[in-house]
Amino acid sequence: MDKWTEARRSLQMMETPGEESLYRKIHPLAKFLTTILFLVLVTSCARDHLDVVLAMGVWLYAYALIGGLSAGQCFRKMWGLFALLFFVGIANPILDRVPALTVGHVVISRGMIAFVSLFLKGALALLSAYFLAVTTGMNGILSALLKLKVPVLLINVIYLIYRYLGLMIQEASDVWTAYRLRAPGQKGIHFSVWGSLVGSMMIRSMDKAEKVYQSMELRGYKPEETFAGEEKWNKESTVYLLICLLSLCLFRFLPIFSLIGSIFMGR
Repeated sequence: MDKWTEARRSLQMMETPGEESLYRKIHPLAKFLTTILFLVLVTSCARDHLDVVLAMGVWLYAYALIGGLSAGQCFRKMWGLFALLFFVGIANPILDRVPALTVGHVVISRGMIAFVSLFLKGALALLSAYFLAVTTGMNGILSALLKLKVPVLLINVIYLIYRYLGLMIQEASDVWTAYRLRAPGQKGIHFSVWGSLVGSMMIRSMDKAEKVYQSMELRGYKPEETFAGEEKWNKESTVYLLICLLSLCLFRFLPIFSLIGSIFMGR
């Protein structure tokens, strides 16, 4: 399987979300609100409160375990973003070498703590967004946004970007195949034709995108009707939302690891 086919399959994953997940019966709005709350609580953690960030990571791991979700698949699909997080924060240990604490004979600087905190919070944010995508799908996410009274124009822009990504991937695959047929045996694309190939791909994608949008308009496309959603709020969604809200607040505001340590030390 080439990289373009894999990219198309990853995009199509959001068309049929959560078929084997326990969260498939939960209303999209409940899952969306849970994800937003998790992101707010994680990003609001101070950089020196690594225990709180780790506790939120434990919550997300339990969430994935219960729903049969795979964090490893997320790392494989978005390794580039995780690498970007690493390189964005790697300057902290170099620039900030003020000692913060000592573990045995090892001195840990404030910069190292900031780096680990930044990477963990970014990784948890990516994982939570990935879990939302695979359990809800693009239509479900846009339905939740519509129920939250997000402007229809913004919903329309998000949906069209999502649709046009598939077109650009297909065009890139066609351009890559045509180039390989005209330059057999050559590894990669020669830098002298990078500009012309990208320009050709963009023009072809824009032409197809315009035709797709015209077809959607002819079929009476209206975001407020397309994403109105047939799912009804049920008891499972209410229980799910309450459990997630309470557990998230407990993991965020209670010193979970300190309590566990005091219990074992007390024994």
